[in-house]
Amino acid sequence: MQSIMAESGKSIEEILIDLGESKRYVNMTVERQRQTREPLPVAAKDMGLISMESLAEAIATKYEFTYFPPAEVSSLDAQQLSTIDLVNFAGYCPVAITDDGGVVIAVSSIEMITEAKNAFMEYDQKTIVIASEHTVQSIYRLYFSKTLQQFEKTLATYKKMPKDSDNSAILSKLWSDLLRHACYIGVSDIYLMYPGNMGMIKFMRDGVGEMFTYLTTDVFEPMMNVLVAKVSKLEELKKEPQEAMIDKTFVEGDLRVAYKDVFDRYVFRVQLEITPDDQRINAVIRVNDGQSQATNFNKVGFDEYTKAAVKRWIASPTGLVIVTGPTGSGKTTVLNAMLREIDPVERPVFTCENPIEYRNGMWGQMLMAKTKDQTEGEAARILLNSLLRKAPKVILFGELRNDLELLQNIMTASITGHLVFTTVHTNTAVNTIRRLLDIGASSEGIATCLSGVLGVRLVRLLCEHCKKVDEDPYHYEIIKKALQSNTPDNLKLYVHEETGCPHCRQGYRGRKLVYEALNTRKVQRLIESNASLHEIEKEGLVGDPMWKRGLMMVADGLTSLKEVSDNIDIPEET
Repeated sequence: MQSIMAESGKSIEEILIDLGESKRYVNMTVERQRQTREPLPVAAKDMGLISMESLAEAIATKYEFTYFPPAEVSSLDAQQLSTIDLVNFAGYCPVAITDDGGVVIAVSSIEMITEAKNAFMEYDQKTIVIASEHTVQSIYRLYFSKTLQQFEKTLATYKKMPKDSDNSAILSKLWSDLLRHACYIGVSDIYLMYPGNMGMIKFMRDGVGEMFTYLTTDVFEPMMNVLVAKVSKLEELKKEPQEAMIDKTFVEGDLRVAYKDVFDRYVFRVQLEITPDDQRINAVIRVNDGQSQATNFNKVGFDEYTKAAVKRWIASPTGLVIVTGPTGSGKTTVLNAMLREIDPVERPVFTCENPIEYRNGMWGQMLMAKTKDQTEGEAARILLNSLLRKAPKVILFGELRNDLELLQNIMTASITGHLVFTTVHTNTAVNTIRRLLDIGASSEGIATCLSGVLGVRLVRLLCEHCKKVDEDPYHYEIIKKALQSNTPDNLKLYVHEETGCPHCRQGYRGRKLVYEALNTRKVQRLIESNASLHEIEKEGLVGDPMWKRGLMMVADGLTSLKEVSDNIDIPEET
């Protein structure tokens, strides 16, 4: 293949290093590939030392193709791609039809180029772009899979079955189709509940809830009974809400093979409860992609000052680093991008998570699970103590719980030779200090161990095809007052088109990280002396607060004032 394609003069290794990947990591990955003779992407994916996106970009550069980044997936023309029939996933996907009637095809490997071109013989002109395997899979799932039609087909089959027949197999398939559809369209949470006399299934996608379907009780109730039977015990559920996991054991035999793409890749955390009044089962299912690709730290989007501050936290041999934000705000993605900056050979990395969201072959990853006789705090303390006996240098503790003894153990670890990362749920970075105090930590202890806090949010971006000019003069006053000299002379604000267009979902298309960083080392004395949060924030923030960064996006026409105010606390005086 290489002999019939143009090549740049540099090797893949040199290009990867030019892209910012560690020379040592690149050499380690290439050395493994040489020893095992497996494809380089396979070795890179398993070891987790270099970014798969960097590898795809390096391959594109080496063989003089265009690189297709993951950020462009949500910007594809869904209406245009709907004219292309692609039934099965084969490692390549069309991404555009050109003005002259040609087709642009994204492939994840140069070995697939000939096969990809042959699959679209009806097009005279075929242009190849290189994308990571994860990106190509995302394109297929978003634009070509027929998961909704399959769910509806299975549902129709179930409704036609005699009431007294054994319907367990078809119910398992119905569940599998629902989970596959949710995974493929990027759902983060599935809500199953009774709002009245009907069962309701609702999705959370891009941080926004949306209705999926209503089901009559003769369908919904058996579905919920199957769920409970497979992941929990009804007797225990009647006593108290239960937490459970859906994994590959959820289905058996042929179904496990048929839905391998779901149960071998995704992990589902289930929260179950029975309503006290009518004894109906409700559930919330968190969807986690076990093969997600962590973002390259240099591509997270931090400004130079924030990037420098975070890199200092990462380079420190000890300390506590906290990432805060609500569910679905990008905490895990940012944390893993930070951890990938640490050499796991020199500094062993261990994680305690529930569930394990990003797999990395060079980390020791432990699943945090509790028995029925344990509280979450007790289970977490036992796991942390076990982990500390493994001589880690860096620890990722998935989520800080409302448990003083656990918090004290984490704080102690962070000042006795370990660098510890964790997450909490607070509205702002500085409020994390208040959260630690509320759990029971002392001001002196917080000041001693806390290196920094990073607050994050994901804000939806306006669709460039259908966004409208904001006609509300009050919104302009808010932006001008808040940003003052940073406001453009020709300020023009925009709002979303509620009905959306073929290019977007309800007027929005894609999301962007908004953040703020609190350098707590700079304000140690203020924390020790119980200074006000306002004073700590004023002296400790690295650059602008999150709300101001969000409003600057509004002023730049990237998002709407409503989207920012719905996701970020804007001070009342603004």
